[in-house]
Amino acid sequence: MKRRQALALAAPALLGASPALADDPVLIRSDVVTFQFGIDDSVPGLDPLFERHLDIALGFSGTSDIFGVDADGPFSGQGLPAGVYDPESVYLHGPASTAYTHALPPEIFPTGQPTDSFYRLAQGANPFIFLGVNTENLSTAQRNEIADYSPVALDNDPSLEPGASVWADAIPNQTNQWLRIELDDVRGPAGEHFSLYRDGSPVVFSTYEPGETGLQIDESDRFYMTPGTHEHYNWGFSSAGIWEIDLRVSVRRDNVLPGDANLDGVVDLLDFDTLASAFGQTEDTAFNEGDFTGDFGVDLLDFDVLAGNFGAPGSAPGSAPGSAPGSGSPAAVPEPGALAGLAIGGLLLRRRRSA
Repeated sequence: MKRRQALALAAPALLGASPALADDPVLIRSDVVTFQFGIDDSVPGLDPLFERHLDIALGFSGTSDIFGVDADGPFSGQGLPAGVYDPESVYLHGPASTAYTHALPPEIFPTGQPTDSFYRLAQGANPFIFLGVNTENLSTAQRNEIADYSPVALDNDPSLEPGASVWADAIPNQTNQWLRIELDDVRGPAGEHFSLYRDGSPVVFSTYEPGETGLQIDESDRFYMTPGTHEHYNWGFSSAGIWEIDLRVSVRRDNVLPGDANLDGVVDLLDFDTLASAFGQTEDTAFNEGDFTGDFGVDLLDFDVLAGNFGAPGSAPGSAPGSAPGSGSPAAVPEPGALAGLAIGGLLLRRRRSA
């Protein structure tokens, strides 16, 4: 609450500025999507998916998402109808026979001794699940919403440092319509670990880091895909049990009005509320979370961008210069003092509701 009050008090000094528009595509991040796994276990209340070719569907354009478990119909030994299944209604089941004994590098699991056993949903064809990741369910129009960009140039991404990951040597300077898949959180049996990796390649995700205790998740736990593609990995679990894997997907969009956090074509109090909620964050923040300057934090510079565009029409379908999005009438743009009053009034209202 103190952050929001400070932001409101600063409003009169900042309103009326005309910030330069950024030329770079802006980062848009999805909400968290959770996928559940029952490894030699079952998840109460959910339907199991347990045979053959399944994919984690991670289609995201910035304004549309298609998240779920994608069954390939006739390719599924379970006989499932083809389609994307709601991740809140199903879980991926790995039976006891998915236990695997193999020496692994210590960055995957704590020991990696030849006699160690862990559970693996393998990247290749096998009698159980071979679980992929796809971005194949976006329409052509949705794919076209995603901007081309170079992750090395714009993402400040430690996973792309030379030798850091399977992606470091593959896309360091490539410009494309990248979807960035991020590991957000893992919940499983106490003291156990999860890893996503490819045979013979650097690890993609790992919650274990030598010399550290607890789950280790950071900005290096990412990988990249383009729209309409499909990849396979080993999904490793250090023990049986119920696991929840939280993922987020990010893309970049261009032709976005600075300050328009919710991408509805106009900068208004809904966007101010987004900025106020994230105000003070200092790292890894996206445009739709309030980072309008592209420096991965949310501060008064971002408020300056929002204030300079408050009420301005954007690029929503049907917009015309000088009109509100989707209308033929001039947009009502408040004076700086009026915007300050609206901002302060909105903060006071939220304060009363939270009291």
